[in-house]
Amino acid sequence: MNKICQILSQSTETLSLQVASLGLPLFDGYDEALSKGYKIFLRAEGNHLSILSSALGEQSCLEVNFVSGALAHRRHFGGGRNQDVCRAIGLNRQRNLKVADATAGLGRDAFILSLQGAHVVAYEKNPVLASLLDWARSQALKQASAESDEELLSVLNRLNFVFADSAYALKPEDFDVVYLDPMFPQREKSAKVKKEMQILHQLLEDDKSDPYQLFASCLTAARSRLVIKRPVTVSYTHLRAHETVLELVYCG
Repeated sequence: MNKICQILSQSTETLSLQVASLGLPLFDGYDEALSKGYKIFLRAEGNHLSILSSALGEQSCLEVNFVSGALAHRRHFGGGRNQDVCRAIGLNRQRNLKVADATAGLGRDAFILSLQGAHVVAYEKNPVLASLLDWARSQALKQASAESDEELLSVLNRLNFVFADSAYALKPEDFDVVYLDPMFPQREKSAKVKKEMQILHQLLEDDKSDPYQLFASCLTAARSRLVIKRPVTVSYTHLRAHETVLELVYCG
């Protein structure tokens, strides 16, 4: 099991409280935490919250950002409601759908769905990742408000992250659509995997979730559609019996 700790460095008071609420061991710097045998580090520095891995070093980090970077590009040049995930959800035909993202991860798909008009509740059960998502959303709201970015404010107000295990937190027929993107197994040639995904896999590799319980919960929570994101090589023969209950759409 990977040992996880917190690193506070030049942190604002608000961010310090956000990180301290997780109850992880606290150190003043990366080197001190590394010497104690920790493998994953939640670093608070200034107004930034990120995850580091001892396997990749202090210079590589995982950070969620809803204002700039890849999601900003997707926001302006992403292809609108004709993107694969939006078409699978049904946003190319109907906006304002109530959608559950059962496994929020880095929050990217949830953000894209909200951007295209869905009202999204994204569930994340890992406390470190959930904290990262919550902090990123709060910082994005502050920046969007300061810059009077009404579009971004609208997107973020339709997007909510919940720290909970969707396998048990979802309620029957509570959403129009449920979106499920399970964590794929680590590739054998890990050097080809982006560094942020290597960190994510390392953070979540001890997860002992019951995939059948998760699927059953998602199935009952969706009123009209369950969308499962999987590689096209995966067989879904065992799901055929449920087609009379829901329209199942596979994207990947």
